[in-house]
Amino acid sequence: MANPYFSFKQFTVWQEHAAMRVGTDGVLLGAWCDLSSCVSVVIPDESTDRRQPENVCPADPSQILDSSNRDQTVWDDHVQDEREKSVCGAQNGADAETKKVGRVLDIGSGTGVIALMVAQRTSNAQIDAVEPDSGSCEDALRNFAESPWADRLHLHGVTLQEYVSCYAEKVQYDLIVSNPPYFVDSLKAPDPVRNAVRHAVSLPFEELLDGVKTLLAEHGRFAVILPVTEGVLLEKLALERSLHCVRKCLVQTKPGVPPKRVMMEFGRKSVPLRSGLLIMETERHQEFTEEYRRLTRDFYLKF
Repeated sequence: MANPYFSFKQFTVWQEHAAMRVGTDGVLLGAWCDLSSCVSVVIPDESTDRRQPENVCPADPSQILDSSNRDQTVWDDHVQDEREKSVCGAQNGADAETKKVGRVLDIGSGTGVIALMVAQRTSNAQIDAVEPDSGSCEDALRNFAESPWADRLHLHGVTLQEYVSCYAEKVQYDLIVSNPPYFVDSLKAPDPVRNAVRHAVSLPFEELLDGVKTLLAEHGRFAVILPVTEGVLLEKLALERSLHCVRKCLVQTKPGVPPKRVMMEFGRKSVPLRSGLLIMETERHQEFTEEYRRLTRDFYLKF
């Protein structure tokens, strides 16, 4: 039987119910994405209880997990309250306090591993995670609640399309990250849940990029990891939406083999591309390169 959890140095990822378990792609992106774009945003002052209905997105945690044993909230963004004047705990007006933080969005969060890694790498960034699969939400809810950063991690059990329809023009992000479904024309597996997670039918690249363009701040960055072929397609579609690739890293499993993955970062302005290559292993199996160790050593127990 597969292990129901994956232990990192500062947090544990439970994955009993998720459609997809912790994988190398998510860890790579969580460690590689550039957090320097995080700037001042408006957040509630310390006297504000972020879990009160008037200060957060309306919630119905029972749809995903009984919240009686969890000090955390899954926000059901299908519900709108006309009296609500704040977005996900970000107050407007004189009572708000400005601090040096970033607002981050994790699209297709799954178990929440990338969101957790970003939380570990920042001191006070506010991180929203969007995940439509109920099983994955159940695991992510537990993972967020049991982490050292539970007050900064906020789970939304909806699709990106629903999230955009709810919050377009209300909130923008300094950083958006995604390890998205990417199979476009390949055969589907018998499991419909895994199909939804792995295949780009539920979240086509066009709709992913349209959502990113709507929610990304003017100075913000969008970081993504994909197989190389799908990366070429996404880069083309992004450029059609005036999202420019500003940073790119090809990933090889070992020397002399074609790259398996590409990590890319996009922005609204065209600037000289910063490109790199990451080789994970030496020519000896399971002997990891110093570059890969350096990138992930804050997270993996084996490093």
